Amino acid sequence: MQTKNDLTKDITFEDFKNEVLNDYTIAVTSRECSLLGRREVLTGKAKFGIFGDGKELPQLAWAKAFQNGDFRSGYYRDQTFMMAIGKLTIEQFFAGLYGTTDIHQDPMSAGRQMGGHFTTHSLDENFEWKNLTQQKNSSSDISPTGAQMPRLLGLAQASKVYRNLKDINSEKFSKSGKDILVYSCPWQGQISMRFLAGLELLEERPPLARQKTSLLIPANSKARFQ
Repeated sequence: MQTKNDLTKDITFEDFKNEVLNDYTIAVTSRECSLLGRREVLTGKAKFGIFGDGKELPQLAWAKAFQNGDFRSGYYRDQTFMMAIGKLTIEQFFAGLYGTTDIHQDPMSAGRQMGGHFTTHSLDENFEWKNLTQQKNSSSDISPTGAQMPRLLGLAQASKVYRNLKDINSEKFSKSGKDILVYSCPWQGQISMRFLAGLELLEERPPLARQKTSLLIPANSKARFQ
């Protein structure tokens, strides 16, 4: 269950129809997980739960633009997105909700965090760095409201460093900082917008283009880190 994100190829009507049905399946699956998960929490069968119902469509669109090497700095409502990029299954979703302590069943945190806190692994089983440019990446979610925005800025700063300092070995981390995008969806908009308002590093730029690090923030703001 994963959306296709190659937006550069022409497709047939049959391919288009199949992709629409696949995306619809992801959206409905995510919504049903939200509804069932909330019921489990409210009836005392699971711990604290936070869910992404109502945000399925924009997250599917977001997933289609997300490429290998990109980073998500998200908030705990991005389950549809994680499902759409192939980094979250139904079983893993509920393993996190029930606090399962097996890292293979709950690869996000092995039950250490509340459900809905997502991440991807940057180290392999031997604790060696993976090639992060060949996988879709998510920084680990944390609970405080608006806390995805400082992480977002840090990832963008790292990309800038890789782009400007040529002596750094970026082989496994960035393609010289030129085509890595950093995404975030600040659902608690007032908190996040107050954070962004204080950043003089953010300046108005043209619409999203895949050439420099981008901060994907609310739709009425086009900010870039350059």
